[in-house]
Amino acid sequence: MELLGNKYLFMGIKGLGANVEYLWTITDTLGHNVSRKRNIIPSFETHLGPRSGIFKFEDEVSYWVNYSDTIFTISPDLSYHTSYIITPGEHRATYQNPPFSLDLPIKLLEFYSPHSFMETNHYLVSRYNFKGKFAYVFIEKNTHKTHIAYFEWKRDVKGGIPDNFDGGAVFNPDVYYADDKNEYLAGTVQPFQLKIHVASQEFKNSTPKYPEKKKELERLANSLNENDNPVLMLVKLKN
Repeated sequence: MELLGNKYLFMGIKGLGANVEYLWTITDTLGHNVSRKRNIIPSFETHLGPRSGIFKFEDEVSYWVNYSDTIFTISPDLSYHTSYIITPGEHRATYQNPPFSLDLPIKLLEFYSPHSFMETNHYLVSRYNFKGKFAYVFIEKNTHKTHIAYFEWKRDVKGGIPDNFDGGAVFNPDVYYADDKNEYLAGTVQPFQLKIHVASQEFKNSTPKYPEKKKELERLANSLNENDNPVLMLVKLKN
């Protein structure tokens, strides 16, 4: 769920096999329903749970669910429009009645599947898997030019965007915000993960763009306790 303007609460709805009456509902601050979007996707038989997400940009919220090709954007006046279309085709996974097998998750990694979306003034940002690879993509909204960062994603390895500035831990953005004309993506890293990273041979052998920042990062990691609060990571976007 996400705040919509200063009067409403937006709640996206998803269901196994699209078996839901509404795609979203909007309530006022007292919990009274003020708007709903009826789901027009026919329900289907499946045992695969859906992915979905809500992301906020300026005063609007956007909602997506992976059994739909449409990303909707909703305004504080409760109107909505289609903001992006995920191109349909054979590259998309078919969730209806997939043959069950132990290697089904591996087979599904071959198809395009979004994990998350974010929007900035200049980019649509998404994490996804396709053809067995995981990546973040930054799509320039005006030119449609793409910038892709591939990474590993396993049960015991949670990858992200590599840091070649100071050799730091990989970056997984959680939120976007703007401060005057500057734009930032923000995420967190656990202290024990940062300490493990700076003790690794990968970090010690890295040659970042700013070696002095690498030393600062090492001093920060060594000053932390494993049980400290998560460390905030900020990335300033180019204008």
